[in-house]
Amino acid sequence: MESLSPIEALMATKLREDYEGLSTLRNRSKILMKKLKNRLVVEVVNMIKGSGARSPPYDPFSIRQVGEANVKVIYTDRSEIGADGSIDVSDEGFFVRIDRNLLRNMTRLRSTMAHELMHTMFYDVQRLPPVKVGLHEPSRRDFLMEEELCYYLARQFLIPDFSLTESISKENKLKIPSLTNLQMLEDTYKASSDLVAFRLISDLALWNAIFIKSVKTNSLYRTRVMKNKQNKFYKRIQTPKLIPSSRTVWSDYLSRHIADVTKTGQFEEIVNFKGKRIALESRIEAEMPLTIVTLAYELPDNGCAVDVHSEH
Repeated sequence: MESLSPIEALMATKLREDYEGLSTLRNRSKILMKKLKNRLVVEVVNMIKGSGARSPPYDPFSIRQVGEANVKVIYTDRSEIGADGSIDVSDEGFFVRIDRNLLRNMTRLRSTMAHELMHTMFYDVQRLPPVKVGLHEPSRRDFLMEEELCYYLARQFLIPDFSLTESISKENKLKIPSLTNLQMLEDTYKASSDLVAFRLISDLALWNAIFIKSVKTNSLYRTRVMKNKQNKFYKRIQTPKLIPSSRTVWSDYLSRHIADVTKTGQFEEIVNFKGKRIALESRIEAEMPLTIVTLAYELPDNGCAVDVHSEH
């Protein structure tokens, strides 16, 4: 293990036979990462159920012990940690440092704690103090893989598959993409729109939609986009990183749409794009900085899936 980075050591520990058996494949890391995620999701579910939680929202602050290691939270100045949060080893287990300013943003606070909690997966927690697996300094690629895994597992903790499936079975309408349903799930899981959209659109592909968060910086809006990767048509829709910037039909649609949202606070319309009818639903999510969330999704030919009030 000394010659392995933490992510490699975790794969070797959790996926022993696969780790050795796939050694000659070119896309080995991608396959192992998928298998590792599936294996660790089971541990995340056990962590949730071990906390005594029976229904959402699931509280990462309720996890006070992982294995033999205690988990202690310390709120401090961001300048001391340089990020939203960090995790360090103590003689009794772990202490998680969190930017005290996040106490004013509950959804971000919860996601930060969940993310740092997932870093405990990279430690042997059956001994004190915990010892991190893999002693080799991680490459940038290895570091990014570790962070990707922790973000994924944090989303699984806050909105686990079993609970989301149950929520949708109770409220069948939640299968349909809409800002109303997005808000309902945000309230249920005490999670941000980004995180809920990530679970529904990217992780599980339950919503056949595109999610866009636009944050105003000076006179431009910086965008973050998630789309259903199984939809070939959506793959061809390229949302610019800045709006307005590129002079494309889609960018022009979004520019006009966002301008209408800023006037009314919430706006819905249908646009015709590349022979498809696309519903756009948007609302102002925050004023400082001005933040707009948008759901875009294809309508069937009869266009009856959504009640809209404007069409270009």
